[in-house]
Amino acid sequence: MNSYLSVVAPGTGATTVLRARAVSKTYGDREVLKAVDLEVLAGEMLAITGPSGSGKSTLLHCLATIVQPDAGEITFGGLQLSRLAEARRSEMRRTCFGIMFQFGQLVPELSAAENVALPLLLRGMRRGEAIARATAVLDRFGVAEFAPARPSALSGGQAQRVAMARAVATDPTILFADEPTGALDSNSGARVLDELVALARAGTAVVMVTHDPAAASRADRVVELRDGMLEAPA
Repeated sequence: MNSYLSVVAPGTGATTVLRARAVSKTYGDREVLKAVDLEVLAGEMLAITGPSGSGKSTLLHCLATIVQPDAGEITFGGLQLSRLAEARRSEMRRTCFGIMFQFGQLVPELSAAENVALPLLLRGMRRGEAIARATAVLDRFGVAEFAPARPSALSGGQAQRVAMARAVATDPTILFADEPTGALDSNSGARVLDELVALARAGTAVVMVTHDPAAASRADRVVELRDGMLEAPA
């Protein structure tokens, strides 16, 4: 796992790997996030819940540096992420953060192994080594047999596990998952949740946006967003 400076969260004994303070975001005349404070602890599975349109995905994308907040700060490893140039934030996403999108967003022209190898290749790893590592990660998630297959040949559950393998191929400190079970049947969704829990138990912080109470029930901690504000203590 990537090693970055973290601090002990007061009263918990756990280390804080990422901290958001007074994070706000506006689109047009709509304030989507309103001074949100949140800490992410090492090795925890954190669920962000709330009704549609409450700002869940926007918060996740701000935490993962995909979207820049309009105000407030997000700190990771002693770095204030909003002050970094886009090239540096992109590097952070390649090295320290893993990101799972709701519908996987696998590259359709690439095989499963090539999709998983992509972030490794972007880091400069040689192709042969990257494919070998990608195949090993696919095996970890039970889909190594689909390494040569393109996304169109995969079921929804298989594709989401390939997407998860891609997200963790770089051994990230934090995995951000946006509705990871939203497009899956109950059996496939339960397996993906099992794997997310296992990642957290192995030390990777998992931040999951979900509208599904069953998925949220697997988390160590749940916070709720309503109208852009957290209603549960962070």
